[in-house]
Amino acid sequence: MTSLITWVSRDHQRFAALHVASDSRVSWEVTAGRWDAGRKVFASKVTPDIWAYCGDVLFPALVLSQLVSAADHGLVLGEGPPEIRHARAVEAMQASFRRRHRAVERDFTILHASREGEGRDARPRLWRTSVVVKTGTWVDEELAIDENFAGVVERFGTGRVSMTLAGQPWKGSAVGETSRAVYSGFCDSLKSGKDPSTGGAPQLASLFPRGPGRTSGVLHDGDLYLHGLPILEVCGASEIEWYDRLFQRIDPTTRARRLGAARQPRPKGI
Repeated sequence: MTSLITWVSRDHQRFAALHVASDSRVSWEVTAGRWDAGRKVFASKVTPDIWAYCGDVLFPALVLSQLVSAADHGLVLGEGPPEIRHARAVEAMQASFRRRHRAVERDFTILHASREGEGRDARPRLWRTSVVVKTGTWVDEELAIDENFAGVVERFGTGRVSMTLAGQPWKGSAVGETSRAVYSGFCDSLKSGKDPSTGGAPQLASLFPRGPGRTSGVLHDGDLYLHGLPILEVCGASEIEWYDRLFQRIDPTTRARRLGAARQPRPKGI
C-alpha cells in the first residue's frame, strides 16, 4: 500500500529542507474497497520529527497519532540528539505493539525523518523501521544521507515504480531533482493511477534548519486538503503553507499563486 517519498533540498550547498510526501488511499484487498482520505504523514509541532508509514494501516496510523500527540505534550521523546528520540519512539511503539491480541494485520514500514543541530549546523537524519507481523520481527536501520546530497533519498510502498517513472522526465529536465521537480513528479505519479493502491490527495510535511516539523496543506484537483482531509472552508488565518502540484505556494482562499511567491512552471515536454 501507499506511495511514500522523501527527499532533501539544499540552498547554497547548505541543508535547506527534508521533505516527506505520501498519498491518502487506504484499501482493503478482501473487499476491493478503499478510502481516499486516510492520514499517513505525522509531524510534531514541538520537535524536529516527522513519521509516515506504508504497508498495513491499522497499527501504524493509530500508534503514530498517539506518539505525535504525546511528543507535542512533552512526553516520550524528551530532549537529546535525534538518535535518542528515535530509540525512545521505537521503544514506545514496540510497547504498544505487544498489547495486540489476535489482530489480523499485514507487514508495515514506518519512516522517521529528523534533524540534528540547527541553523548552519543542521543536517537531516532518516530511519526506516520494518515490521514482520507474523514473527513480530522489528528491523530498524538508519538510511545514510550524504553531507552534500540533494534529491530523492528513497521511495517506499506499492507506488515505488510509478513514482520512479513519473520522476524521470523531471530529473532529466533543467530543474533536475529540485524540490519542485520531485514533488511535481510525485503528483504526476498519483494522477497517473498506475498503482491501484495509491490515490487521493498528496500529504506533505517538512523539516527545515530551524524549528519543529511543519505540515503543509495541498491543492489537489481544485480542492484543498490537509492530511488527506478535504478542507471545505478556511476559517480565519491559517498558520500553515499551502502548495499546488507544481510546488508553488498558494493563497488558500483564492487557490491562486500567492503574491510574491516564486512561479514554478512545468518544463516544456513534460
